[in-house]
Amino acid sequence: MICVETNELLIKPLTRDNIDIYLKNKKLLEKKLELNYSNEKLSYEMKKMLAELSQIIELENDYLWHTNWLIIAKKENIIIGGFLFKGSPNKYGEVEVGYSINERFRNKGYMKNALMAMLKWAFYREYVTTIVAETRKDNIASQKVLTKVGMKKYKTTKEHFWYKINKKR
Repeated sequence: MICVETNELLIKPLTRDNIDIYLKNKKLLEKKLELNYSNEKLSYEMKKMLAELSQIIELENDYLWHTNWLIIAKKENIIIGGFLFKGSPNKYGEVEVGYSINERFRNKGYMKNALMAMLKWAFYREYVTTIVAETRKDNIASQKVLTKVGMKKYKTTKEHFWYKINKKR
């Protein structure tokens, strides 16, 4: 199984089968992946997103851009959050990211570390040139994470800020 690793984290992409298990029984997925039970419930938004992802046909070289990646704290061996690319890079090499972290693991640097690792993973692909992220204007914590990994605000809408980072050449 593909895995992105930092000193504190493992970041693993879910296969379609694992997404289906996650939707039906989170504890069963944790057992299958040999993780400790986290006792965290999936939010309505997360269930909706996972259901949409499970409809995507896995393609060997493409599904990594269309799946949820579990963020796992090594020390506790539990799922602490999720990360995803919102589709394959477009014809300009731009890809959007999204992420979340369970409340009790916020403000500990985990999301910054996970995002930095996934930016590095994406930029390793020669066809990826720009990574963007959208965050609500009231989500100060997310804005801080995006800034800490080097992303710059480039667009504002009524409810959101957009950030981006370009590949260093």
